[in-house]
Amino acid sequence: MRIFAANKIYNMKQADIKTKIINRLEKFSTNKLEDVWNFIDRLEEENSNKKTLLSHAGTWKDIDDSLFEDLTTNLISRRKSGSSKRVK
Repeated sequence: MRIFAANKIYNMKQADIKTKIINRLEKFSTNKLEDVWNFIDRLEEENSNKKTLLSHAGTWKDIDDSLFEDLTTNLISRRKSGSSKRVK
């Protein structure tokens, strides 16, 4: 794993990284710890969103070509016409 700090790349083991993070966090004020907590929440949310999106990967791999064409290319014109035609 690589950590970018002061424009240098350090190769460290995961345990070393965790120890260094904990040591640095112990020096933070309560306000800064709240900022770190919020940052971690955002990272977790981004990761969760990626997993959700990736769970749909390959869903359309076996879709019929004419249906795919209808769902993609013809979608804009169908929306403009106000058509309520459903693809079956």
